[in-house]
Amino acid sequence: MKNDAVIKQQQRRLFWGELIGFTLIFAVLAVVILNLYQSSLFRTVDQDLTQQQTQLRANQQVRPADAPSVPFQANALVFDNQGQITNVDFLGQQNYRFFKKIKLNKAQRNQLVTIQVTSSDQTANFRTLLVKVSAQNPEPHYAGHYVLLLQNIDTQIQALKNFRLVLFLSLAICELLAIGIAYFLARRSMKPIITAWQRQQDFSADAAHELRTPLTVIQNNLEYLLTQPHQQIESEAATIATALNETARLKKITQDLLTLARADAIALPMRLQTISGEHFWLDLLAPYQEIAASQQKSLTLRNYEPHDFQGDPQLLQQLLVILLDNALKYTKAGDSISVNVKNSNGHTQFSVNDTGQGISAEAKAHIFDRFYRADASRSKQTGGSGLGLAIAQLIVQQHHGQISVGDNRPHGAKFTVTLPQRSNHKRP
Repeated sequence: MKNDAVIKQQQRRLFWGELIGFTLIFAVLAVVILNLYQSSLFRTVDQDLTQQQTQLRANQQVRPADAPSVPFQANALVFDNQGQITNVDFLGQQNYRFFKKIKLNKAQRNQLVTIQVTSSDQTANFRTLLVKVSAQNPEPHYAGHYVLLLQNIDTQIQALKNFRLVLFLSLAICELLAIGIAYFLARRSMKPIITAWQRQQDFSADAAHELRTPLTVIQNNLEYLLTQPHQQIESEAATIATALNETARLKKITQDLLTLARADAIALPMRLQTISGEHFWLDLLAPYQEIAASQQKSLTLRNYEPHDFQGDPQLLQQLLVILLDNALKYTKAGDSISVNVKNSNGHTQFSVNDTGQGISAEAKAHIFDRFYRADASRSKQTGGSGLGLAIAQLIVQQHHGQISVGDNRPHGAKFTVTLPQRSNHKRP
C-alpha cells in the first residue's frame, strides 16, 4: 500500500509538471500570436499615418482621405501652441463636437498612440500620430502648429476582439487536450519506473531469500557444534562439511550478485583481445570432460571449426562455464552433452546441447530472468540460485551478441550463442 501511494504521488508530480509545461508553452504561443496579429492589424494604419507625417515634414499639403462608409475614418486636428483646435471649419460642427474632447499632449509627439473618444451617443477608437509642423509649410492652417493625425480603427478593434475570443477558446480546447496528454505521458513515463522498482524489490527479496538459506544452515551447524564442545572434529565432519558447502554457496551467490550490480550500474569491465580458437575451446572443456566422466556423462566437442575472434576471454570462459554447469546439473547419468563451434557469416556461433530433461515452453520465456528457476526444489538440490543464466545473458549483451534457448531433439535443451568476431568495443 505504501509503495502504491508513493507511485501515485510521483505520477501526480509528473502529471502536474507536464501540464504546467504545456500551459506555459500555450501561453507563450498565445502572446506571440496575439502580438503578431495585432501588429499586422495596425500595420496599414500606421503606414498611412507615418506617410502623412513624412508629407508634413516635407512641407507638403496633407488632406485626410475621405471614407464615408466609416465615420471619422481619417481626420486631422490642428492645435495651436495653447492647445486650441484651429481647423473647426474644416472639421464641421458635428465632428468638432466629437473631437473637442481630445486634448493636446505634447509628450506624445511623433508617437503612434491608440485612443478612445466617447460622446453621448457614440464611441470610436483612433490610431493617432502627433506632428509638429514646420512654420514653412505651404498650408497656412498647418504651418507652425501641432497636427494630430487620426485614423479610425473600430474595424480593427472588433477584429482583434473576435480574434482574442477565438484564441481563448482554442487555448481552452488545447488545455483540455493537454490534460489528457499529460495524464497519458505521466502514466507512460511511470511504467518503466514501476517496472524497474518492482524488479528491484523482487531482486532484493529474492537476494535476501537466497542469502538467508545458507546463512541459516551455517548458523544452525555452528550452534550445534557449540553444544558439542568435547566431540572430536572427525565425529562432526559431516556438520562441518555442510557448513563449508553452504559457505561456498554463499560466496558464489555474493559474487553473482556483485556481477549483476556492476552490470546494472555501468557495464561489465571488458578486456578485449584476439582469442585463438585453436586452443580456447579445447583448454576450456578439458576439466569439465573429467567432471562429466566422474558423473557417468559424456562431454564432447563436435563440428569444431577453429577460428580466431575478439572478446574478453575471462567473461567468455565464465559464459561457457555457466552453460556447462547448467547442463551438468540438469542431466542424469548416461546423458550426453555436446559443444558445437562454427564460423557463421563473420560470427562465432557455439551451442551447448544436452540430452537431459529439457525446458518447458513456459520456462523458456523466463529462463534468463534473475532468480528464476523452473524447478525450485531441484535447484535447491543442485545448489542453483537462478542467477547464472541472467549473468550469461549480460555477458553476451556486452559482446553485442545474442543468446537463445531451444529444444535438443529428441529430448533435452540447447543454448545457442552468436557473437560478432570483431567487437565494436574500444580497448581500454
